[in-house]
Amino acid sequence: FANVIPATDVVAFHAVTSSDGGSSFETSAYTWKVSKINDGVGSPEQNQSKSDSVIQIIGTASAGGQAVGSASNENGVIGEFWVLGPHLTGYTQFRWDIGYANDYVGHEEINPVWGVGSQMQAEDVDAIRFKFSSGNIESGTLNCYGLSNA
Repeated sequence: FANVIPATDVVAFHAVTSSDGGSSFETSAYTWKVSKINDGVGSPEQNQSKSDSVIQIIGTASAGGQAVGSASNENGVIGEFWVLGPHLTGYTQFRWDIGYANDYVGHEEINPVWGVGSQMQAEDVDAIRFKFSSGNIESGTLNCYGLSNA
């Protein structure tokens, strides 16, 4: 991800998967956990879900500091998201290291987030969709690279 900015302010960043080439996306079988540094001091903030309709890459937008902003000083989401073993018909695993900017409580914050997740259906994953919890993606770059098994 490079400067992926939402069209709507104060939203969460999500991923969903498909096993039918993107004709439909799974909406009930994800587990995930994220950690976010708390202003560089103290223990990291953590959020997790054991049964969710999406993988919440950043956490939850209901905790204001864990929402992506779209103001001029908020540069969106940056970082990497790995899909591990999508070709297998077991649970597909995910890992991410990202950063995002928001203007929470009147001052701009740059936030590092790392997380892990799993799609809890025994099926391959042949498509993935990244989206914000509300609205569209206003701008930014999403590059996808693949590796083949030798």
